Amino acid sequence: MEQIYEMKLWGGAEFDFYSGKGSHEAQIVNPYIAVVTSFEDSLVVCDLGCGDFNVGKELVKFIKKYVAVDIVESLINHNKATLRKII
Repeated sequence: MEQIYEMKLWGGAEFDFYSGKGSHEAQIVNPYIAVVTSFEDSLVVCDLGCGDFNVGKELVKFIKKYVAVDIVESLINHNKATLRKII
């Protein structure tokens, strides 16, 4: 996975990290976020393979606790920095 991000095999040069169109196309992402956020702030989410955090950044403001897990350390550090900008 690290090579995929380092070599920019997903998404091309315009992205530092990109988890694919399933994490970015509104017709996929918006219904998913609507259902998950309907549980209000009582929900705890564990996002295994959190990827580029494009979906997670929309969820984190609506849920009680969000735990993101991925195997690429540089991606995790990037997502932590993104999260600090949101909250």
